[in-house]
Amino acid sequence: LAPLMENDRRKIELLNSILFTMPGSPIIYYGDELAMGDNIWLGDRDGVRTPMQWSPDRNAGFSKADPARLFLPPIQDSVYGFQAINVEAQQRSPFSLLNWMKRLIQVRRQHHAFGRGSIEFLAPENPHVLAYIRELEGDVLLVVNNLSAMAQAFRLDLSAYAGRVPVELLGQTDFLPIDETPYALTLSPYGFFWFALRPVKERVELDPSRLAELTQQWAAQDAAILKNRDRLGALIGELPREWLAEQRWFRSKSREITAVELVDYGVVAPEHGPQMLLPTVRVRYSQGDPDLYLLPFTLRPPLELEDAKPVVCIPIEGGEVELYEALTDRYSAQALLRAMVQEERLPTNRGALVGHRTAALDPETNPSLPVRRVMAEQSNTSIIYGDRFIMKLFRKLEAGINPDLEISRFLTESTDFRSFPTLAGWIDYSGAEGDGSLAGLFEFVPNGGDAWSYTLKSLQRFFLAASRSAADPRSISGQESLRRMGGDYFTAAGHLGEVTARMHLALASAGPDQPDFTPEPITEDAARRAIDVIQRHLGAVMEDVARRIDAIPGSFPPAIRNEVANVVRDVANLRVMVEDLRILHTSGSRNARVHGDYHLGQVLRGQGGGEDREWIVLDFEGEPARPLQERREKMSPLKDVAGMLRSFDYALRTAVSQQQPSDITMRAAMESWGGAWLTAVRDSFLGSYRATMAGSGLVPDDATAFERVLAVFELDKAVYELGYEMNNRPDWLWIPVHGILAIAGRSA
Repeated sequence: LAPLMENDRRKIELLNSILFTMPGSPIIYYGDELAMGDNIWLGDRDGVRTPMQWSPDRNAGFSKADPARLFLPPIQDSVYGFQAINVEAQQRSPFSLLNWMKRLIQVRRQHHAFGRGSIEFLAPENPHVLAYIRELEGDVLLVVNNLSAMAQAFRLDLSAYAGRVPVELLGQTDFLPIDETPYALTLSPYGFFWFALRPVKERVELDPSRLAELTQQWAAQDAAILKNRDRLGALIGELPREWLAEQRWFRSKSREITAVELVDYGVVAPEHGPQMLLPTVRVRYSQGDPDLYLLPFTLRPPLELEDAKPVVCIPIEGGEVELYEALTDRYSAQALLRAMVQEERLPTNRGALVGHRTAALDPETNPSLPVRRVMAEQSNTSIIYGDRFIMKLFRKLEAGINPDLEISRFLTESTDFRSFPTLAGWIDYSGAEGDGSLAGLFEFVPNGGDAWSYTLKSLQRFFLAASRSAADPRSISGQESLRRMGGDYFTAAGHLGEVTARMHLALASAGPDQPDFTPEPITEDAARRAIDVIQRHLGAVMEDVARRIDAIPGSFPPAIRNEVANVVRDVANLRVMVEDLRILHTSGSRNARVHGDYHLGQVLRGQGGGEDREWIVLDFEGEPARPLQERREKMSPLKDVAGMLRSFDYALRTAVSQQQPSDITMRAAMESWGGAWLTAVRDSFLGSYRATMAGSGLVPDDATAFERVLAVFELDKAVYELGYEMNNRPDWLWIPVHGILAIAGRSA
């Protein structure tokens, strides 16, 4: 029961991991999949016989009877009560315990070794770790569990499985191969891993005649589904809603899916291997407008991956249909590259896919480049072709050109700005639902990782140097000791400010013949509309925060509850602060196209290529949650500047939390050093930015006017962060809360 685990989600997941990986059939008592509680005051076993908590409705949706007539009352306390914990709510959240349990069960069902296989307990030197091997008919599974509240590192003797690769089953992630030396792993508090120990597969190279034979054979066998719209539509309609909600690229995770419908589909025939199905599906919800998604599938596993698992299995009469992720197959990925190189037109059932290329893509390019998929979680799917190109496949489809393609093409063809990956090609879709962008092909830029990772590493070095410094943290701002401890990061931040300004100048360089990129004066009405938008957003978020403070006890971490209340009480002053956007009109500033979602994760640290390639700006798609037309609107470049400044603040707060000094004096010193670091970074970034933008007419030249307008955009970004963290990561709420208080303090 959840109360026995102190309602600690990590402990509950760990105990289920152990339960599900031991021999035999695991038995789950009703409600445990939700973390339901019990009522110890009922006596005997009645405490765990309370009504199942189906919904927040009367009697937890268990019965419509008068509550007094129930044999046992439903649980109604503030932590385990049916208003807080119920099936209906957890079905809607992809991150709920219920959906996590469904995923666990799905993975367990794919491996009979968990139920019927042999078990061999391993003996790590770390006593906090429980590890064992399950094996059945060649399926070898390794389970490791951390029984401690602290992170644990340990080594296992897996020499008997040397040459195999541990594949983490819940995420299908390959770990480093096993060799003769003890295998090192680290587990988070109460963490666990389920691994399949799989032999390293050599690439399957089939005889060309055999490849052609298989390709023809599969095409004939799969035609019954791929060429029958009604049958394919019925199949798509049976896609598991839980599977959709779990996908990283699926945007509406908090909405209840009511239907999945086939809109259009194309079938692409690669040179070899299974045919690729490119269905466009409409996802309907219980509330709000539907969305369109692209779901590239094959009905066969990739030729090179003999043990590939289907992403989803759909029962049909007489059996089931297995669907595989198409872009794990190199021939399918190469077929999309070929469509751009050769500018092919690929007909679909109700439209067409059309490939295009720019001057950066040689028409003689061989589409048969080596292929590898980017496994990092992202809202689109990315494929790298031989370290020359990277393709981004847009999973959520919207009518109109994607801003990432539009802006990249403009910068490639109409400007000399080069601190971004050049656009090489793209694929458009035209059909009954309108025209849209399906994929973009960009230059692959060698890099040293993103600016977020670079910043965190720099902060680690800074705090290490600061902890050894004799300088008083209250007096180091602007001193040589600060520069010495910060290393080259302050200089790099200044260069990033210059690159940001050059990007904005390039985006505003179009003449009247390119109206989508021509800067526009900010009229009084335009400034008023911008003020109204930000004030409405501010009011909506603060209203939600105030409601939760009053109505849902414990909804905010106790450590910052008072600060959250202070932010809510200050909303009137924050609304007045937003009025400073009028300065954009009075200063003669202009709106232009901008990046739209600018932060440290959208910038790469370049490797070579001169000053133009010290920083590489990525992903001009804008904020994914906003409609496409909004992302194409012109706005003040200071929106991007504010996003980057908030990202610096997030990086600092993350680094401080990672240090976790036990001594209160040292913690206070680190806060002071961190504040000095942030001030120096802001000064360096903004100094270079303003110097490069001087006289452009895009932003106010007056320093005071510039800072007042920038503070409004920083506030808007921090308020957005507050709403996001409140709904997704309450433990991180303190970052935007402290940010709002700091922004308001600077503007006072």
